[in-house]
Amino acid sequence: MKPYFVLIFLLISLITYGQQQQIDFDSLVSARQKESIGKPFPLFKALLHNKTFTNQDITGKVVFINFWFANCPPCIAELDALNELYKKLKTNKQFEFVSFTYESPKTVQVLAKKYRMQYKIISLTQQECYRLNQNNAFPTSIVLDKNGMIQFISFGGKTDKAAAKKMVLTEYYQQVLKQL
Repeated sequence: MKPYFVLIFLLISLITYGQQQQIDFDSLVSARQKESIGKPFPLFKALLHNKTFTNQDITGKVVFINFWFANCPPCIAELDALNELYKKLKTNKQFEFVSFTYESPKTVQVLAKKYRMQYKIISLTQQECYRLNQNNAFPTSIVLDKNGMIQFISFGGKTDKAAAKKMVLTEYYQQVLKQL
């Protein structure tokens, strides 16, 4: 009879530990988001089509920024939805869509064609991507107001395309519209 009590005790302990870990993870995510909201997006300088692209190029616009890389399943799952988000807003002169990745420019070119990505994609070092996305998981999506202040940040994502689409076209899109 003793082994059953030990087994039950272990199961209850594991369940309780798992619930505590989830709460801790959710709290961590929430804290990291609150830490970023209302702060300026970090200064950056990058090459885009052989021209320098900096924070000054996005000042005065509502900006949606997405960080991704090719071997990230949630990053790839949301690409179709990101294309839709871009198509909905691309004619709005007050809106800018910028994508940062640490993929090589050659890889970016191949993937942009494969996934029909029409928005700006900027290749940076991995270290610079992490600095700009504030050391968060991938994908990271950020919405900046017209003053370059972070108004929304989300990191991690869904691997299911339908779930990723729902997140992008409801949550992210609504966050952009709030700032326009």
